[in-house]
Amino acid sequence: MAGQGYACRFPVSFRMVAAASAIGLAAGLVAGLAVPQKGGLAPARGALPSARLTAWGTASASALAASAGQPVEVLSDRTDYAQTFADPDGGFTLDESASPVRVQQPDGS
Repeated sequence: MAGQGYACRFPVSFRMVAAASAIGLAAGLVAGLAVPQKGGLAPARGALPSARLTAWGTASASALAASAGQPVEVLSDRTDYAQTFADPDGGFTLDESASPVRVQQPDGS
């Protein structure tokens, strides 16, 4: 029917992660960076957690995750409800909440 928009049964966040995964994986494969890293990601018992790595876009986050061997947050996909992480194996992980968890307070914090 003419004039009617396309309706998708998946939420926007799912479509964004799917697109980001495809773009990131393609960029990693073209650059030869989507190589799984050996070794676990869990810190040793009693070890201090390392700082979380971040990158603005999916391609740079995917490349950084592959080279660092740890997940990297994709800042361009961050919302009040969700965070997207590029994984060292070339995939992406969506950490989503039912309520907003990253909201700026009136005092700026």
